[in-house]
Amino acid sequence: MDSSLQLQQELNDKLQKVASGMNVEDVEVKKDEKKLEKRKRDETEDKEEDSSSDSSSSSSSSSSSSDDNDDDDDDDDEKEDSNKLKKQKLVEEPKQPKVSESATASDKKQSADLSLAHEALSSLLKMKTVNQRIDLEMKRNWVKTLHDLKLILNHQSSRDAHTTDNPAAEVTARALETAVMVFGKFEWAPERAEEVRGLIDALTDACSKNEVLRIYFHRVRAELESLEMSIPRSVREASTLLDDQLEIVQQLAQKVQALDAMQHVMAAYVKTKCAIRLKS
Repeated sequence: MDSSLQLQQELNDKLQKVASGMNVEDVEVKKDEKKLEKRKRDETEDKEEDSSSDSSSSSSSSSSSSDDNDDDDDDDDEKEDSNKLKKQKLVEEPKQPKVSESATASDKKQSADLSLAHEALSSLLKMKTVNQRIDLEMKRNWVKTLHDLKLILNHQSSRDAHTTDNPAAEVTARALETAVMVFGKFEWAPERAEEVRGLIDALTDACSKNEVLRIYFHRVRAELESLEMSIPRSVREASTLLDDQLEIVQQLAQKVQALDAMQHVMAAYVKTKCAIRLKS
């Protein structure tokens, strides 16, 4: 009886141990299950965050790429527009011909004639007269101005229709017309009559060599000829006489120079003869 009770007691103890062990295992299993569920939740949340970040980055990258594409498209459009403008300019602008050295030199001379014509015009506009005579302070400037006008006419007479300096011819014509007005303020003297005749001769020679100049100078030439006709006959005759006298003076000067040269030759000849006689 006692042994059976003892066995029963031992059996109960073992059953309790087994039961307690099962409870412990259940608790541990539940703990493990909770940990696993928590881990799964964490992993799910991480995946969701990753997916959201990926989607946001992809959206931003797509937007940036679209912006880049837009910028590229804009750049391409700008390049195309610039290329079109360049082509249009090439079509609109004619090719500039090559300028030769002779043409460059001609342009420089033409520019010099134009500058000289402007100086002559400015000088004539400032010309003053005192008692119908040219101001003594401006007499030298007056003579130089008339000489410059003749020089321009001489330059332009050597050109043709294609190389004539039209601006210089136009300004020269204005300067000559101004000179006609200044002549009208003078009291006629042989010297003034000679100046008018000199300008007419220069115009006649230039227009005969270059027909284009007739377009610019036909009117002022007619004005000068009319001015010459208004000069009193006595003054014109005196001017002609003055021309004759000047020609005579020039001839005499040439003869004097020839005599001087002859005298030098004769002196050298005599000196040589004397030296030969002394040696002999």
